[in-house]
Amino acid sequence: MRAGMRSARKPKAKLLQNGRNEHETNRFARLPHSLLQSPAYRSLSPNARSLLVELISMENSKNNGKLWLSEADAARRMGVSCPKVAHKAFTELKAAGFIAITKDRHWHIKTGTGRARSWRLTWLFNCAERKSATDDWRNFEHPDKASWRRMDNGLRALSAYRKELSENRIWQGDLPDTSIARPTSDTIEQGNMPDTASIDNAFPRFYPKSEQGDMPEYIAVPAVRSIQ
Repeated sequence: MRAGMRSARKPKAKLLQNGRNEHETNRFARLPHSLLQSPAYRSLSPNARSLLVELISMENSKNNGKLWLSEADAARRMGVSCPKVAHKAFTELKAAGFIAITKDRHWHIKTGTGRARSWRLTWLFNCAERKSATDDWRNFEHPDKASWRRMDNGLRALSAYRKELSENRIWQGDLPDTSIARPTSDTIEQGNMPDTASIDNAFPRFYPKSEQGDMPEYIAVPAVRSIQ
């Protein structure tokens, strides 16, 4: 570097207490793999998972613990028409330990105004009270049969995927060429049989290659009639 030339490096961004940079150009939702593969997450219904994504999309590294969201607004964000669906999703997330209430809802009868509940994501820093993450989802215990069934099926699927991945049994190549048509009754009657070699290459799972060799020898035995 020439003498007198200043470095083109930008000053390093300040690291916040929650682990993110102060000047961040592209926001993202932090969902660790340990959380996504946990029994607590596998026990959630699709509606509860959808609501969890909506809640974390509201978090901006400074407002965890102050995520104001009502059941009616949550239903609209989730794309459902009934607030009872959102209520059930909130119940699932609380039981699984992913969210916690920091301030309950309040309604003024005289003025006709109120506020929604305020939520906190348990695996992130609590900005409202300046406290560390509690990770309540790690102490999850399935409350009912439905959540236990979803958890069991999800964990079994993850275990099977890891086994197939370790044994290299997952299809990682290109898909077979489906432009080669399979033989039909019309092609058989007209005598235009397709090339079997091309079919074997195109559909290896559906057309296993036949072994070449002598056909087994069968000895004809005449039937013996019973003597009456």
